[in-house]
Amino acid sequence: MLIGIILSVAVLGTGGDREAMAETEARRMLALFRLAQEEAILGRRELAARILPDGYEFQVREDEHWLPVQGIAALRPRRLPGDLTIRLRQDDLPVPLGDAEKPARILFTSSGETLPFVLELGWAFEAPRWRLLGEASGELRLEAIDDGAA
Repeated sequence: MLIGIILSVAVLGTGGDREAMAETEARRMLALFRLAQEEAILGRRELAARILPDGYEFQVREDEHWLPVQGIAALRPRRLPGDLTIRLRQDDLPVPLGDAEKPARILFTSSGETLPFVLELGWAFEAPRWRLLGEASGELRLEAIDDGAA
């Protein structure tokens, strides 16, 4: 019986660590998206977060090309830990991630506007835990998703 109790505590502890990790990543994304938005406004240029199946990277539009952001260490490419996953919706439709022909991007304009989006973070094979929302006005906000809601 003692072994069962120890194992239960270990599993609960790991679950809490996973939840904390998901929350940390969601809050990091929100902060970095706000930084990219600010850089777009102050630099009078378009920036984007390119969303990948296992992370995201920030890009700047130069002429007709999207290039990696240079010179801002915080906007370096990011990989999600473990089996944390991203889902993106724009125009209320799921956006496929990892398509080289049509990359999934969240756009931050120099006017402060953002193309509306819903980005969800969660663990593989589980309901999403966090939702990052971008409004056309440029407002970005983060919501925790209750168990059972997706």
